[in-house]
Amino acid sequence: MTAPAETVPAETAPTVASAFCRFFTDAATPANLREDHTVVLDDLSRVLLVEHGAVDLFAVRRDGGRSGGRWSFLCRAEAGTLLLGCPPGPRHTLVARGVPRTVVSWMPIAQLQGLSARRAGADGERDRAARARSVSEFAVAVRQLVTGVEQGIVALAHALRAELPPRDFVPLRPVGPTEVGAGQAVRSIDGVQWVTVEAGAVQLAETVAGLLTAGASLCLTERDWLVAHGPAVLRARSTADELAAGTL
Repeated sequence: MTAPAETVPAETAPTVASAFCRFFTDAATPANLREDHTVVLDDLSRVLLVEHGAVDLFAVRRDGGRSGGRWSFLCRAEAGTLLLGCPPGPRHTLVARGVPRTVVSWMPIAQLQGLSARRAGADGERDRAARARSVSEFAVAVRQLVTGVEQGIVALAHALRAELPPRDFVPLRPVGPTEVGAGQAVRSIDGVQWVTVEAGAVQLAETVAGLLTAGASLCLTERDWLVAHGPAVLRARSTADELAAGTL
């Protein structure tokens, strides 16, 4: 494997404009890209902010519990993307490698709770700090969170899809229930949607997850689709709706 291109460490990089507002950057700690230009996304308690430049995401094979095996390229996450941590799997872990002059930082995931309207009745210190900002600042932070999360989801979804989605499908309604018949495919035409199965059973294409029955929830991009096993009823919400409800 060829050596990665030189990346300017966040702590010594010249001042660059961040893709994120101060709600994020004030609570963030620069990530160290000095040694091998990479960070491992294995901590569920924090998120990685791609403030400037871009990172390439790899699934890295674990050998003896360490990330030292084969690197499989997944996708590139551009500035403005917010990447959630994930626990390492039995065979792979997720690693981000910066392109030249990239600046990334870590932020506690608890910082995001203050952007949920559902938290208004039980605010903690971080929540109150979020709500102390002006209406415009708060709206910008919400927009950047929604956009950042969706950019990461879409980038990974495109990397993990081998087939093109079907052209004959039932469009997922962004408001109200979507009813589908047996064997019909259903897709989102409104970007990232968070779907709950209200009745019946469906299966996500190209996965081994099995049937999803009433009460199951999942995230769909426009590259994903579900197939109904008998009549089914689905309900979708946007990322902004999920954030407002406190269920993101």
